Formats: sequence, structure tokens, C-alpha cells
Amino acid sequence: MKLNNVFIVDNSKEDRSELKKVLKSTDFEVSTYEAANIKEAMILLFEIEESLKSSEENYLPALIFLDVNMPLIKESNFLEKREELKKNYPGFEIIVFMMFTSSTKNEIKSEVRSYNTVQGSLIKGRYGTNILSAKLKKHFAQRLSH
Repeated sequence: MKLNNVFIVDNSKEDRSELKKVLKSTDFEVSTYEAANIKEAMILLFEIEESLKSSEENYLPALIFLDVNMPLIKESNFLEKREELKKNYPGFEIIVFMMFTSSTKNEIKSEVRSYNTVQGSLIKGRYGTNILSAKLKKHFAQRLSH
């Protein structure tokens, strides 16, 4: 099964590499893009927005993994920007956002899930191929079967 454009936004190179490794071990064929900080993530969103405006090649991601504990994540309004794009561009609402975090604190999970954009989470160090595959199938099985 092909799953285009998976974005991984995490300030830890090791965590990004591990997630890419596990993604490649699933039954899904994926193209991954990485952002090491929130500034790079905002640039990715801006580039997506520009590609949608110009009708050039569409880099719209199917899935974005977002480390919610990165420096400046709250100050950046990253999730609010996604909500704005979702309102302005019809295709944007189909992007699946998954929280990617080492935190098991319920207040962080509750805060992030208060956004309509976040559909699930992965806790770093507590997932493998089976868990990730199940989450991907849950969100993408219907889309990929057409």
C-alpha cells in the first residue's frame, strides 16, 4: 500500500530516524520528509500552501507526525496554522496528524487533542511495526482500498 508524503517533525535526529525505520518496516510504501525544528515545519506548511495556490506539484502530506514537546511548539501556532489551511484548502482536511512524544502526561495529550487536527499518538520507545501498522491501517485503510 502506498502512502505518499509522510512528514516527521521532531528535534531529535535519532527519533526521526527510528520512526522512519519503523515506517519502512510496515506494509506501507512511504515517502518521508523531515523537519528538525518548528521553523522548518512552518516552512514545509508554507510550501504546501504555495503549491496548493499555484496548482503545481502537490506535496500535500497524508500524515504528519509532530513532536509536541519541541522548543517553541506552542509559540509557533503550528497547529493553528494547520487549522487555518484546512479551512482555506479543501484537500487539507484529509491530512492525519499524529502526536509523537516521549511524554505520557495526560495534560499534554489533552491539550493537543483539543485540536481537531490530531487523530492519534505514538509514544517514543513504546511502539513497533505492529502498533504503527495498526494505526496507519485505522486511518488509511478506507482511502487506500479505493
